[in-house]
Amino acid sequence: AAATRPVVIGNGLLPIDRSLESHWVRPGAATAVRLRPDDLLTVLNRDGGQIAELTVLDAEGGEDAAAIGARADGEATVLRGLSGNGGAEGFLGQLHASGLIPDEAKALRLFAADTPRGATETFTVEREATAIVAAPGGRVVEGDWPASPLMVEVKRATPRAFDEVELPAPLAEPRLDFRVDK
Repeated sequence: AAATRPVVIGNGLLPIDRSLESHWVRPGAATAVRLRPDDLLTVLNRDGGQIAELTVLDAEGGEDAAAIGARADGEATVLRGLSGNGGAEGFLGQLHASGLIPDEAKALRLFAADTPRGATETFTVEREATAIVAAPGGRVVEGDWPASPLMVEVKRATPRAFDEVELPAPLAEPRLDFRVDK
């Protein structure tokens, strides 16, 4: 009997779409994304059962959930926890410098403990803002479910130019810097 060959359903890699950005939100942490008018912000609960906290800030660091057509309905527990755990340097320090007061931050709570895998929430951005998506989690040793990661996708209304994309900060200072000639 002749063996049947597998059929290619689609190409292996998707083409690069400069208007689509994906960002991980680590369990118990937060990720900040700058938004522009008419962008689409989607929060994806890949594993299900993970609550998300979405805090939206205006240019001065004040709460502005109306920028995505929503209203903050609870405390931003992850941001408050980061300020108490010495997280004021780096990420939270930059937000604090722009006017955010972590102890007063409000958040829109997305999803619930019984949310199915793959659930999404999508918002259309009305004006420039910064979205902070957090994945709160309890202590497993106290009987809480472990936190799981979330995914944030931003579909830009206007794709970013190549020179506009920020590179991440270096992880460490270079130890040796030299040029290799041909």
